[in-house]
Amino acid sequence: MTAYSTTEHRVFDENTIRWEHIHEDTELKKGDIVCGMTNPNHEFGVSFFIERTGYSDFLVQEIGSNKTCNYTNEMFLVLRNFPDMYKLCGNEHKIMLKIRKALYDIYMWKFVKVDFEPKKLKITLREKWTNNMFSFDFDYDCPLSRVTLKSLKIAIENETKSK
Repeated sequence: MTAYSTTEHRVFDENTIRWEHIHEDTELKKGDIVCGMTNPNHEFGVSFFIERTGYSDFLVQEIGSNKTCNYTNEMFLVLRNFPDMYKLCGNEHKIMLKIRKALYDIYMWKFVKVDFEPKKLKITLREKWTNNMFSFDFDYDCPLSRVTLKSLKIAIENETKSK
């Protein structure tokens, strides 16, 4: 029901967050949020797009888990311009929260985003009251869930001192 109620009949701006009908030539990328239109009231009704397997057939992933489903014979909507940071789930979401918490005492910098690579986080910060941004790599050699707030805070402090 959320998809139907938020679908605009006109687009106010190309950067507006909006639902868009998916057609044969609609470009989709892995991780886009899609919604089945016939009956979206189930665990895969609103989900992450993985790949198109046919004209109206998608492989999708349940939001918040690793379960996948071949969703077939359906009409879909895609959520456009939705920030990637709000799509994070599980350990990635927890790491994003730890980075934000590590920045509480670092007055001049704001969190922008984090990109996840194998054994590396690419953290992007913005200097408050400006558009000056910089990114740095945070390497780790443990499972992502074991990255500590303390280690993130030390890395951020060391990186921001030189800026």
